[in-house]
Amino acid sequence: DIFISLRFCEALLGAQALKAKLEACGIKTFLCAVESGDDIKQQILSHIDAAKLVVIMGTRTYGRNTGHFSTYQELQFCLNEKKEMFVVRMCDRFEEASSRFDLGGHIAYHLWKPQTEQEQEFIPDEVVDAILRKLASVAPELRTLRFKPQEAPAGHGSESSTDSADYIHIL
Repeated sequence: DIFISLRFCEALLGAQALKAKLEACGIKTFLCAVESGDDIKQQILSHIDAAKLVVIMGTRTYGRNTGHFSTYQELQFCLNEKKEMFVVRMCDRFEEASSRFDLGGHIAYHLWKPQTEQEQEFIPDEVVDAILRKLASVAPELRTLRFKPQEAPAGHGSESSTDSADYIHIL
């Protein structure tokens, strides 16, 4: 259902935390874990193609063309295929001009700027809720999803804006 696109050097812990929360909601989520020697390009492109929503962990260098298969190529494929996207904005400004252009005001996003690796381990419930709402808007068959908010341990820089209800219903 969801493909998570990221720069591993900047957002791996946050992406892993997000994947765990989405899977706890019953959402099939792909986060690249290609073994050495496997065809990373083919694996990534086939999972993007199958995804209903691509979630971009929007860090400073997201979309940088590294000369190898990278988030630059992933983003270009998403744009060419007109894939539904959601950006978790993890920075104030993308360094790459093409990322600023391609991920401008027309793509849904939620701002979340963890300052430490420890903060990345506890993605706020409000980010997950925003992603689930976007997914429900593009995949009506998933509108009955239930997300049970969980509190992060004290001191981990994660805040939740959820109400006191046990579940958030995605309508």
